[in-house]
Amino acid sequence: MENGNAMLFRKAGTNDTQTVLALYRSVIGTEFCTWDTSYPGETEIAGDLSAGTLYVLEFGREIIGAVSIVPENEMDHLGCWAENTNAREFARVVLRPDHQHKGTSVRLVEGVVSEMKKQGATAIHIAVAKQNIPARKLYRRMGFVVRGEADMYGHRFYLCEMILGPLCPDGDRRRIDLIGIDRVLERGTGKVIGRRAGALLIHDSVSGAYMLGCEDPAQGDDLLRRNIGDDCRLLMVSDHGLGLEAFARYGFAGLLECYQTAYHGSMPTLTGCLDIREAEEEDLPVLIKTYDLVSADEMRRIVERRKLLLGYAGGRLAGFVGEHLEGSMGLMYVFPEFRRQGYASELEKAMISRTLREGFIPFGQVEKSNSASLALQRKLGLTVSDRLICWMWR
Repeated sequence: MENGNAMLFRKAGTNDTQTVLALYRSVIGTEFCTWDTSYPGETEIAGDLSAGTLYVLEFGREIIGAVSIVPENEMDHLGCWAENTNAREFARVVLRPDHQHKGTSVRLVEGVVSEMKKQGATAIHIAVAKQNIPARKLYRRMGFVVRGEADMYGHRFYLCEMILGPLCPDGDRRRIDLIGIDRVLERGTGKVIGRRAGALLIHDSVSGAYMLGCEDPAQGDDLLRRNIGDDCRLLMVSDHGLGLEAFARYGFAGLLECYQTAYHGSMPTLTGCLDIREAEEEDLPVLIKTYDLVSADEMRRIVERRKLLLGYAGGRLAGFVGEHLEGSMGLMYVFPEFRRQGYASELEKAMISRTLREGFIPFGQVEKSNSASLALQRKLGLTVSDRLICWMWR
């Protein structure tokens, strides 16, 4: 890893033209590059300089990277984006070959993200060539989500997006009471419905849930009044007081006041006391009969998505655990004759392990008075939120 403190991300000037052009030329013909001698070239550099949207990365006193923040969005019409109100695009990302594979590319993209935040962007879009495997891995690691694919310029591209805050001054969607919103955005099923400086409302296409994260209840309430109607069947509100108001206002039938939990540790070690396998369609009758906290249709969809694990002890089904449609861990059940033998812990650790392997932060909710479950979460190393959130449904 090269020393990031020795690097400077700055706006390019006309004196940098030939250096940037040489950077473009230096990667042509390399394994993952789609460029040729006709693009990008001096025409693109001149246009970016004129618009003030060409940036370079210096290491020491040498320019080792460049990137263009596109003056006018070219991909808004593609229709796949979760956020398109004030999004910005960047392109023509290049890093000198002798500085690749040293972590320097992260610094280059961090510079783009920082600059776009200063400019008030709500999301960042980039098209990544399908053949450019290192770039795809980099953007995924930095929080970009693939929203779709498109054929452009004679190549196939992934359309990648990063949603920018702020929900709070540091824009941290991964704060524990907001982590459910982060999950659906990260997995690519969340669409931004409305946003304010201190509030964000999204809709998840898998669960059908509307999810409101807010630091400012007044701004959150405004988003609810503008966007929530009788067609909303499932709603999460991160502010407890506003959640209670929404429950009464919109006439929901059910309410869950709960703490959010999240696991930020390493891969847990299973004891092996249970044989774990994925539930299949043939398991649905016993699952639906045993667990009545979700509908039969929802249980079926969870199993179809391969999001429910069964645990067997001595060849007998001891219990199960799963992932709700919006991404939280839950559906925990241990049959009475198998309780108090550590099987609940084993099942949850199995679900945590699976979620970590998929590249997500494991999280869940615990009803506010369920002290036994809260104790289990803490025992397993999960962090419990200080504040309550509200889920409500019709």
